[in-house]
Amino acid sequence: MNVILHVVLEHDGIETRRSDGALVPVLALAPYLTEPLTFDPAAADWSRFGGEACAPGLARREPKALRAILWHLGDVRLAQKAARLEARLTDLPPGEVLYAELWDGLGFSANREPMRALAALLPLAAVEAALATVAAKQRLALSRGLLFGAAGFLPLAPADAAFARLTPAEVAAAEACWERHGGPWHERTLAPSAWTRARVRPANHPAARLGAGAALLAGARAGLVAALLAPVREARDLVGAVRDLTAVADHPTLGPDRAAALVANALLPFALAFAEHTGDTRLTEAASAAWETLPAAGANEVTRRTTRQVAGEARLGPLGERGQQGLIHLDAGFCTPRRCYECPVAHRVLADAAE
Repeated sequence: MNVILHVVLEHDGIETRRSDGALVPVLALAPYLTEPLTFDPAAADWSRFGGEACAPGLARREPKALRAILWHLGDVRLAQKAARLEARLTDLPPGEVLYAELWDGLGFSANREPMRALAALLPLAAVEAALATVAAKQRLALSRGLLFGAAGFLPLAPADAAFARLTPAEVAAAEACWERHGGPWHERTLAPSAWTRARVRPANHPAARLGAGAALLAGARAGLVAALLAPVREARDLVGAVRDLTAVADHPTLGPDRAAALVANALLPFALAFAEHTGDTRLTEAASAAWETLPAAGANEVTRRTTRQVAGEARLGPLGERGQQGLIHLDAGFCTPRRCYECPVAHRVLADAAE
């Protein structure tokens, strides 16, 4: 039921369906191989894979070959996300699609569900309509008031205010804006218990992330879509652009790693989906170029584990975020389910051994 892509060496043309009857796209790897396979997969020794490390020798001899595989898998992951978002664009305005993806990313692992619920409860259109009614200097207070209020954080506890780095005056301004503008949501806020606060790093605390989201909405004076697609079209530093938009008094509320993750998981997939939906080939080219040069966000448990699984102690060299996303795709699609028979890394190792 959770299958979203069937990866095979060669496609026999037969449709792949899940148990619920939904069609699953098929990715054939053969067209992407840099050279023909010279071994018989059926006769190969597959027991050599799935242990402590699968391709340490290849990583030492030809790290470029492994980087190319990971970059391709990162491209596959990006294409899947873009396809999913393009499908959503047939039913929702572009801003709501981008907003939901950004809020999902702001939720990180512990608070994704309440962040998604907040985006559904408090639509972007409603926030931007309210922001259009106040002076520029009041936008941040209003944005904070609506987000913290609908999220069930108001009145704001001193501990939550400290995580959000809000002064007593800023808390008072946000609460006043919530009372004045938040009427439609006063009786249907999220429950405070919906949020995970314990054992969460200070930078990932939901109050800190809500503060970053509020700053982003307040800073996007031309609208969220326009504000975030502009740096893509202009080939600017996207991580820096996101951090600038979330800055309060010239201090970004997001670190570079989280900003890079938002670019990789939300902004660029949305840009490609929007470009495909509107036929904007220039935006497609700009987003693709940005993807290839996007700096890597910090390593996480999945990318560290998959790097060890592939290379052992050998170094793969610079992967960028494109390669990091490839590691995540490799782990989810091949390593965790132990689908070594279909893994492009395993096929490359066996092909080299057959020469």
